[in-house]
Amino acid sequence: SIARQMLISSKGTFDQVLLRQSLLASFLSELRNESKPQCQNLSEHENFYVSKAMEYIKQNYSNPLHVSEIASYLGISRNYLFTLFKEAFFCSPQEFISNYRLKQAAELLAATSLSIESIASACGYSDPAIFSNAFKKKYQMPPSQYRN
Repeated sequence: SIARQMLISSKGTFDQVLLRQSLLASFLSELRNESKPQCQNLSEHENFYVSKAMEYIKQNYSNPLHVSEIASYLGISRNYLFTLFKEAFFCSPQEFISNYRLKQAAELLAATSLSIESIASACGYSDPAIFSNAFKKKYQMPPSQYRN
């Protein structure tokens, strides 16, 4: 993965610094592209629901979020929201929320010196251990190692 390459290229030579900067740009580009909906198969009406759901998630990810709450906000059923997310992102709304939270956490780990507990809380995890396990599962390394 790009993150792993960035960690490997941790020497202080000028070439290594340039390589890390290039890898960071690639990593951020991938994060940005992954957050965009892949909604070619959805109608304009369905795209509206997906866009509004994503907006809601981005504004509320640091709070406890339930898929039924998002569906209610949109005025659609939980099952229909699930179907839209499966078509748009190939994952459930809950998986999308988890992935979004972990991407935000990765950005905070890379850009700040906040404690892992603070980052977990800021990203909607009430238990730092659950956060650490989820982060390790997604990025193949614990948050503390990702930061270094």
